[in-house]
Amino acid sequence: MNIKEMEERSGLQRSNIRFYEKEGLLHPQRQENRYRDYSEEDLRQLLKIRLLRTVGLSLEELKALEAGDLSLPEALDSYFPTLAQEEHTLARRRELCQQLRQDNVQYATLDARPYLAGLSRDKASAPALPTQDTLRPLQAPWQRFFARGFDLFLYHGLWMLLLPLLCRTSPSSSLAQGWIAASPIIVFFLMLGLEPVMLHFWGTTPGKWLMGLSVRDCNGQKPSYMDSAYRTWLVLLYGLGLNIPFVRLYRLYKSYMQCSDNSCLPWEEDTVEQQKDKKPWRVAAVAGAAAVVVIVFFLASQFASLPPNRGQLTGAEFSENYNYVARYMDFTDRLDDKGHHRSEQDDGSVIIYVTDPPIDFVYEEHGDILTGVSFALERGGTSEKIFSDQSTQMALAVIAYTRGRSGLFDDDEVKEVVDFLVQHPIEPFTRTVNGVEIRCEIESAGYWAADGILIPQPDAPTHSFRLLFSMQEQ
Repeated sequence: MNIKEMEERSGLQRSNIRFYEKEGLLHPQRQENRYRDYSEEDLRQLLKIRLLRTVGLSLEELKALEAGDLSLPEALDSYFPTLAQEEHTLARRRELCQQLRQDNVQYATLDARPYLAGLSRDKASAPALPTQDTLRPLQAPWQRFFARGFDLFLYHGLWMLLLPLLCRTSPSSSLAQGWIAASPIIVFFLMLGLEPVMLHFWGTTPGKWLMGLSVRDCNGQKPSYMDSAYRTWLVLLYGLGLNIPFVRLYRLYKSYMQCSDNSCLPWEEDTVEQQKDKKPWRVAAVAGAAAVVVIVFFLASQFASLPPNRGQLTGAEFSENYNYVARYMDFTDRLDDKGHHRSEQDDGSVIIYVTDPPIDFVYEEHGDILTGVSFALERGGTSEKIFSDQSTQMALAVIAYTRGRSGLFDDDEVKEVVDFLVQHPIEPFTRTVNGVEIRCEIESAGYWAADGILIPQPDAPTHSFRLLFSMQEQ
């Protein structure tokens, strides 16, 4: 028979039948289509379960009965003392109700102390408070952990998105690295500023929403802003240890243990966390949302690395691109609108070069449109002076001129040229990237290349170096 017939013949709901099957008390057969096929024996078993659960036997006792580890008379005999205690408790409650009724007391004038004193003299049989009169914290440690982890990941991702806008440099730059080192403190303040607002207006956070969690006050309403702010502060203090690395791990462990033990967490004095359901897809939703955050961060970092001007450029726009790329990559070099290297940075500080200053660029323009950028460098003769190989300036120029012409992800060919310039600073090459021919003609004798500079070889009979770098529109 199917489960609908089982419902009709047993008098139990489908959810009860499924529950007993999950507990291992029912074992229906499976048809080829995976539907359950209940037998008459299953029905008899279900009716026995219904009867004995109505009597009051526990699931553990039923499992022991089915396994043969316990006989029915033994189970009933062990249950009689419990029934006697319940009968005595009910009798005491009846006596107390009768006494209150005889005394004809009203709720407004009721003095509970003498009645409670009478109960305390017989503690063994004194009725206890109903078990549902206890505020039970949500015992879902893993769901709460995933929700909190995603929220922290989101705050950190938001900071990583804001970082390029604030620093205007690459995440690998020294300035950005300093801010990244301060990320625990920044995330601390982001959480303290954003989470109370979300809890007050929506009663949840992105991570909690994905895991089916929400926060309510003692009246079942969304918490006030002050309650939300106080709750967030206690989470940061007792749950995350103020984001101090090792303290944070300890506090996360302690919070997990308290939640597993059904203990009330320090930040749940005025608010309580609720859960809509524990569907397994919610963990996958958190993982998917985290992947989306990573993708957004990647796209934003790609966009931040693009020069502000793309396509056909004017000389001033190329200079602006060059300065943007130099700043983003943490270089001090700057150009004016004519392609000449400036002696001052944007903040007015003077640029000091260890070797010769970089060579100025020459712009070729057709009307207002830039058609070519080039420079030439020649050293040698009897001079044994150290000088720059200009690889940094060439790399910055290539990025400023060609990056972003074909879209957000056109940097593979650009990166290939830049890597070649950095790794082979005195080797000639010709490449065409995004419609621009990049040519580097080099003749070198008597020099070593090391870390962006050219060092004369002491024993070389002659020293000569000639470089012609150009980028031309095709």
